[in-house]
Amino acid sequence: MTGTSTDIVIIGEPAPPFVLDAITRDGQVSLDDYRDRSELFLNLVRGLHCPFCRRHLTQLASTESQLKGIGIDTLVVLSTSPTHAQKYLRYRPSPLTIASDPGTDVHRNYGLPRFQVSDDVDDWPRNLNAKSFGTPLPDPTGENREPATIPETIAKLNKKDEYEAVAGEAEPDVGAEGVMLEGRFLIDRHGIIRWVHVEARDGPQEFAKTPSPQDVMKAAHQMG
Repeated sequence: MTGTSTDIVIIGEPAPPFVLDAITRDGQVSLDDYRDRSELFLNLVRGLHCPFCRRHLTQLASTESQLKGIGIDTLVVLSTSPTHAQKYLRYRPSPLTIASDPGTDVHRNYGLPRFQVSDDVDDWPRNLNAKSFGTPLPDPTGENREPATIPETIAKLNKKDEYEAVAGEAEPDVGAEGVMLEGRFLIDRHGIIRWVHVEARDGPQEFAKTPSPQDVMKAAHQMG
């Protein structure tokens, strides 16, 4: 079932539990690992096939130590399989704790929306008209000289990165159910949601944009 904005977990609710295979360490990682020990900055993103997501990992790495300094751990959940992600990270190491959710079950449980591209009228975040999808949008990474469509930007960034996706890699979050949007959550040490940011909540023009490190740190300080 395609998610809607009303499905997204809200501030004050218990965070849905999860147990996932870790990518950057041995064993598994769960929400209970952080309970009564630290606050958590949980990042539910698409897979490594998404060039925006690869850049998001770099951005998150820059804030991880700042958050750690005020008692908040950072966890990134990718739809990429552990095997493929480990191959990628072998050449591009990350200090982040990263886990794998190949079926995007955690993303669904946190209510992240998915949008379809079709000939129907725009009904964001459920549907984006094909004409709208083909409209150039503001550059979310600052690497293009001019606005480009989402597919054009993805192709350009993948070429720049020399990244070639393996067969079926994008299927969990860019499949028959539509394109999954990302979510970021601050969760207190009791497992309660304290801050929520969902990608492009106000419209497709915000696709691939993330909260600034300053906004994340401001929200983190307000948790106390």
